[in-house]
Amino acid sequence: MTIFIIPSKISKLSDIMQSKSEYARFNYKLVESTPFIILLGTMSQNIIEGFLSEFFHEDHGVKPKHAIII
Repeated sequence: MTIFIIPSKISKLSDIMQSKSEYARFNYKLVESTPFIILLGTMSQNIIEGFLSEFFHEDHGVKPKHAIII
């Protein structure tokens, strides 16, 4: 029985793990000295790209900063 049941269960578990987005498995690690912003809402890809390119532009300095998009 175990020869058939365990591989079947492992296969199902593997399928479940792969069905989640790889980004859903990441966690944000807060760095106390690094400022961050959180973007919330419905935004198109063009709006996000434009905002982030301006936010991280070298004209604003090279100090580290993070952006979290929800």
